[in-house]
Amino acid sequence: MVINEASLPFASLEDCIKNLDCFFDILHEAKLENISFSRADGYEGSWGTLNYANGFEFGLWLNEIADIERTRQIKSVLSNVSCPLINIEDLQLGELPKAVIFHLASDENIELEGIGYAHLTNTYGLSFPSSSEWMHDSISAIKIWDEGGGTKTEKIAVPNVASKEQLHIYIKELQSKRKENTDYFDSLSTSCNPDFPNLLFTESVLKSLKSSSTQPKDFTKIIEVLESLNNAIVSSRNIKELAMNSSLSISGESSATMDNRSLARLRTFKHPSGEKLVFEEHVKNFTDGKRLHILCDYDQKTVCIGYFGSHLKTSKS
Repeated sequence: MVINEASLPFASLEDCIKNLDCFFDILHEAKLENISFSRADGYEGSWGTLNYANGFEFGLWLNEIADIERTRQIKSVLSNVSCPLINIEDLQLGELPKAVIFHLASDENIELEGIGYAHLTNTYGLSFPSSSEWMHDSISAIKIWDEGGGTKTEKIAVPNVASKEQLHIYIKELQSKRKENTDYFDSLSTSCNPDFPNLLFTESVLKSLKSSSTQPKDFTKIIEVLESLNNAIVSSRNIKELAMNSSLSISGESSATMDNRSLARLRTFKHPSGEKLVFEEHVKNFTDGKRLHILCDYDQKTVCIGYFGSHLKTSKS
């Protein structure tokens, strides 16, 4: 979920104190379902440093909560639930975020940066219950961008969570999508897949795709990337042509990384042929810095998928 920064601050200190603990209940339950959070407003900081309301002191509010168990729960959220800034370079959206503006459909003076990023990344917004306009199941926004020397607009509806009831509905949808994702990946084999006749898969990548760490938002992008690779390899003679024909961001590793034996080993996977090979080239069109490592055979017109997951360690990181 992406934080809707426009839903802060609360209109009054009293309203903030009355409703803030409900927001932390949402964070706690969402974390139990492995839901992650991010923000797009350009400000780094913890949950305790947000501008909740004029005159509001987070530490004082926390210390005055009488329920010890609730205090522990909030402290657990503060310690274990992060909300990092979105890395624009990792989004690979095909359009520059700076060229796109989002504002509330009912009030063009209210810019919706977080809700806009939720739309661009096909995720949910997470709003504070600070007013009725943020309590809807979806938030109506206007998307504005420049194209062909003119300005274009589009009205969009971004799914939104601002209550525990909305969260529970979202979790049920999420669980259903996760099962669909797992069932689909369960049907894949290392070769001869009807949907991807030009792709091969290592056993290790099939296991990772079926794991709980593969989120529904990953699934959509993975399928999109696999379809692009499957189609593009037919007319490609090298990695440069594959990147161009697939419209994907694909690159190799630095010499310093590949010259390091332990780092090269991280990129070595067992090919369906039984041979251990290095999958140096990788697709970067994923959020959260995730990568898809591939090995291409331009004579046989196949792409083998060796790895999907977090960015592998390099000589610089």
